[in-house]
Amino acid sequence: VDLADAPAKLDCFVLAAAGDDEGARTRALRSWARAHQRAHCAWPRVYLRSLCADPYLDTSQRLAHELVAMCRSRRLLCVVGPRFVESLSCACMLLAWRATG
Repeated sequence: VDLADAPAKLDCFVLAAAGDDEGARTRALRSWARAHQRAHCAWPRVYLRSLCADPYLDTSQRLAHELVAMCRSRRLLCVVGPRFVESLSCACMLLAWRATG
């Protein structure tokens, strides 16, 4: 399946490091979502790993699902905290975003 031609179903793929402060991340996302809602008259549809990833999938299956979600997203939103720059997972997902166009 060529996802490059598929219409985007998500407004944003949210990328954040697991070790960063949950409260700060929630506040940042809430602020961004409110601004999106005011600008577009609709709440954003997002992929957020901590809420969307299926815990019953193995690592390779979860990665495949995340890459599909990324390809179906219009934008990438990085919620950057102290752990973001140390996260190998975040680095790999940034490279994947760049590679998928």
